[in-house]
Amino acid sequence: MMKTMPVSRADLDAAIRDAELGGRAVCVHSSLRSFGKLEGGADTVIDAFLDAGSTLLVPSHSWGFATSHQPGMRPARNGWDYGMTVAAPAFRGVFSVDCDAVDRNMGAIPRAVLARPERRRGDHPLASFTAIGPLAPDLIDGQCGDAVHAPLRELADHDGAVVMIGPDRKVPDGGKLY
Repeated sequence: MMKTMPVSRADLDAAIRDAELGGRAVCVHSSLRSFGKLEGGADTVIDAFLDAGSTLLVPSHSWGFATSHQPGMRPARNGWDYGMTVAAPAFRGVFSVDCDAVDRNMGAIPRAVLARPERRRGDHPLASFTAIGPLAPDLIDGQCGDAVHAPLRELADHDGAVVMIGPDRKVPDGGKLY
């Protein structure tokens, strides 16, 4: 079991500063649990990036719109791996860029970004990205069914960064958060 140390807003600010992420577009893949205790939770992470002038891009996938997860409602030989570890959807209906539907396994930070009214979500029903911050329209507006990875292409074109915070990675005592 990985032991985590509490993380403060000051720690986040220092990590963003030390990694020179301020003012840049940053795609964050994260595990909030890896932070240990963080006052304010996911919103503290989002605010740290926004206050540094960054644009935050997060995966906000909603694979639950792809196919039924109900036994008997799964077409055979349709190219879908029903053994895949996609959480059953907690949402129903039709995807739109205005919805806040997101797979549970996307995590707390993407859910918190989606809850903000100023966020911008890509127009892909299964693998959308969502951004918040000054470059959000630039990163998101090109995403559609034919351009699922457009936000990542735009991230690269804007000299952005991809940051893993926690998932599949142990941060030893005294280690960096990025």
